[in-house]
Amino acid sequence: MVRKSILFVLICCILVSCSNSRLKYPTEKDTVDYFGDGTFQLLGGYDSSGKETLTLFDMSKPAVEDVVANNVVEYVKKKKFVYFFDDKKRYILLDVKTNDLSISTDLSSFSSDKQQIFKRLNK
Repeated sequence: MVRKSILFVLICCILVSCSNSRLKYPTEKDTVDYFGDGTFQLLGGYDSSGKETLTLFDMSKPAVEDVVANNVVEYVKKKKFVYFFDDKKRYILLDVKTNDLSISTDLSSFSSDKQQIFKRLNK
């Protein structure tokens, strides 16, 4: 019985210690979602009028430069990409494997497949 208990505790410790080991940057208490290795995180908060907001952060940048989008209106994960649409009518594409970020107000700067996904976000 004691052996089983020790084995159980050991397995639990291993599982807990490995849970977020692939994250390069730890999640914050307000993190709603993170992408890839945690470099890009979506944090929830409130604006001055009390309305809920989602802010996309680049955790690899200094605090004054870390905001990618202040108010993400919609986002969707598709395979290795995350598609964002913000309140400034910007289309933001994140490749979670390479952490490459593309930002444009012109939808035609993306491939036709990606345009279709962005159009569904912007409804």
